[in-house]
Amino acid sequence: ELAELRARLAFAQGVALVARGTSAALRGQPGIGKTTLAAMYAERYGTQYPGGVLWLDVGPDRRTPDLVAPILQRIATYAYDADPQANALLANAEFAADAVKALLSGHGALLVVIDDVWSPAALRALQEALPENACTLLTTRDYDVAYALENNPTAIQILDVLSAPDARLLLQKGAPGLPDALADTIAKGLGYHAQALTLAAGALAWRKAHNYAKTAAELLRRVAAGEGFGGLPRQDKT
Repeated sequence: ELAELRARLAFAQGVALVARGTSAALRGQPGIGKTTLAAMYAERYGTQYPGGVLWLDVGPDRRTPDLVAPILQRIATYAYDADPQANALLANAEFAADAVKALLSGHGALLVVIDDVWSPAALRALQEALPENACTLLTTRDYDVAYALENNPTAIQILDVLSAPDARLLLQKGAPGLPDALADTIAKGLGYHAQALTLAAGALAWRKAHNYAKTAAELLRRVAAGEGFGGLPRQDKT
């Protein structure tokens, strides 16, 4: 997927990542790896963009241009990071899209990751503030939003669930010593969904290797019954 994304961004101004699950229970759900792949790309190739990298978190609460406005203000203040006095003066300032665009221009090609976009209107409001040479990487669950990036379906890269071998590796990395056959059973029962497998691996590790079979059976029973993961422990309690 990373190689495909790299190839796409080499020939296009923008690429949208939209999740699609092959299991009906998981279709269109989050946690399939869109943001992870975007982060991998930014980490590996970010230094190749002389203008730098901007990561913009949007989310479901920002679906209209007025709600996106605070993001534009935050982008604008990046130009004054080296000047604390200017930053203080600009804290309550409002920047129009063309002003933000002017501030971001002239520094070389810029990589802009627009993460978790829920409406074409929000996307357009952000696009208006980006320089012409900005390379845009969008993540979204919504096909209409992905299509709106360039009004071209070829700009969309569809992410699917993991392959069976990769699902097994993910489980066994989080739950060392998990037998291959049991890992494959869990992976199939969870639809090869990356986030579900990560949670399952955490639960298996927390309940220790001698309980792997019992924990796996409980997980699969709950998920098959539509009960989710229940009261399983959080992986990162901080």
